[in-house]
Amino acid sequence: MTDIDLHTGPADANNAPHMATASNATEPAFAASADALGFDPAVRGLAELAAHRSAGSPLALGLLGPAGSGKSFALARLIELVGAFSRAGAKGDSPYLPNVVVARVDAGAARDPATALAASVFAAMQAEGGKMGALAEDAATAGADPVDAARVAGGRLIDLRRRLDGERRTLSELSGRRARLSETVLYQSGGSRIDSWARANRSRIEGRLRAFGFISGDPVATYKDLVRDVAENRGVMGRISTFAHAMWAFRGQARLIVLAVTFFLLAWALGLAQASQGLWAGWLGGQGDMGANTAAWINTNSPTIFGTARTVLFWAGVGCLALNAFRAARFMSPIWRGVSLLDADMQTGQRELDTLIGNQTRLVDDLASQSEAQARRAEEAERRAAAFSSRATDDLGASPFAAPEGDAGSRQARHFFRAIARDVSGSATPQRILVAIDELDCLPPKDAAAFVDQAAALLAQAPFALLVAADPQRLAQGWGGDGADQIARRIQIGVRVDAASSGDYARLVRKLLATGEVSSVSEPALDTGASIWDRPVSPEEAALLEALAPLAGRTPRSVSRFVTAYRLSRARTERWPLLAFALALDVGGASDEPAAIASALGSSLPDQPFNPSGLPVRLSDALASARTANGGSISANDMRAAMTLASTYSLQV
Repeated sequence: MTDIDLHTGPADANNAPHMATASNATEPAFAASADALGFDPAVRGLAELAAHRSAGSPLALGLLGPAGSGKSFALARLIELVGAFSRAGAKGDSPYLPNVVVARVDAGAARDPATALAASVFAAMQAEGGKMGALAEDAATAGADPVDAARVAGGRLIDLRRRLDGERRTLSELSGRRARLSETVLYQSGGSRIDSWARANRSRIEGRLRAFGFISGDPVATYKDLVRDVAENRGVMGRISTFAHAMWAFRGQARLIVLAVTFFLLAWALGLAQASQGLWAGWLGGQGDMGANTAAWINTNSPTIFGTARTVLFWAGVGCLALNAFRAARFMSPIWRGVSLLDADMQTGQRELDTLIGNQTRLVDDLASQSEAQARRAEEAERRAAAFSSRATDDLGASPFAAPEGDAGSRQARHFFRAIARDVSGSATPQRILVAIDELDCLPPKDAAAFVDQAAALLAQAPFALLVAADPQRLAQGWGGDGADQIARRIQIGVRVDAASSGDYARLVRKLLATGEVSSVSEPALDTGASIWDRPVSPEEAALLEALAPLAGRTPRSVSRFVTAYRLSRARTERWPLLAFALALDVGGASDEPAAIASALGSSLPDQPFNPSGLPVRLSDALASARTANGGSISANDMRAAMTLASTYSLQV
């Protein structure tokens, strides 16, 4: 792992916001969304560092504490904070990266550390889909045999295209069903409203159909045929035309129209005869006595005879037309009723089919894009296979990263992480991948230490950040030797969970018993627009840190950790000179120096000035520098508070 590199300049333009944090982490047994144990003041700094644009990677962070101290609580809270910061980064105007993928690893359930780490990262990236998922798939095959990878890529392409063809056929069938919806509702949907109504009114429909000459076939089927024909003529004009058709096209209707026309013609003829009565009555009167008597009778009674007959004939014609219209309306009434029921059924069917067609179209489009992407990957895999096959046999397997024979899973995991580090670029790919390892306490000390070593080796490259939640004593036991030095070599900055907890277990009980609504109301809003890492270091602070460097800095690594721990914690106290002294003493103090300060504090009254004598020269000079920066005096109480705060960031075993 490299030293932590932070700057306060503008973020890289390549780190433009794109998408929210992704995580495959599983929640612990108790919900930790609320800061139930008061970890936020200490854990927030680590979360900001993990998500900050200016934090160089790789990173190695630690949540340290004995079993039962709340490491899983703290880990879940840290992951939640990282997600919140990354989502803020996606919105812009934020110092945090938008694309932070979080992969949580259960070390206790892992058979092989390397493959467990790779599988967790792969799953987290796959969950994001898109370019992240494609990058994970490509990286997963990076260490495989190129010929096998090409064969697998080709097989996936064939499967995708087969699925695409099948889904396209389904889409075509759905479109055809929509075009045939009227036929389907009428003839194939046994439970449709029009079918139910027609069968419930079968006798009435059959009687009306027989009256109009439909005496053969199933009356319900005949009725549906008529409904279909009428439904094709939509609108007012369609209804008028179908009604007019019903007035003359069916049995008995034309006869009524002929009778009406005959009656109207006879009435017209009588009117014409009455109008020309003088001509033909005079002729009739000249035909003898009978003709004269008849003409006289006609002349006397013509208004009554011709008027009454003409009226009767006219109304007989009107009656025939009215009967024709009544029969047509009576015949068309159930058909129009069927058309309205058919329209209702079709509207329901169209909505359902439109939903199915929309979903199917999106599925086809998604499969088409996947097929195109897989085609490109298959083409690239074939090129790699061709290049691989053309190389000499003795060049095969010459990679310096090859693992011992039989360790194919670990070898593949190493290739996977190297491929991700090589191919990460742009705003659509993960700009940081935080791998959080939990449940290390379930492993024997040596296995836990080996797990951390493998994780540190695999993730010692951008864009990875390692987060270890473990008992430092068990890790030190697994490594052997100087435990603090072993931990410091692998973890750049850590938080002691047992020291970070507020210890307010009554508050914990309230959190565990409260409903989600009550808990969320009690939590203050998280400020994601600023970071403690961007807070400038004043000249006074810089001068004191330089003066304390000899105490903290036995190695460049220890100086870097001292400065990082100070920047992480200084917002938590106003007595920053005392905090800086306590951190320098914890990071680089010799074994007798912390003991000397502790002894002096033990013999000092709380409110008395802390001015011990007989300290080693280096320690005395550092304390004097802190006293000067603190305004010339230090109380024993203030020094105790600073030592307690500094212990939160201690890697001592």
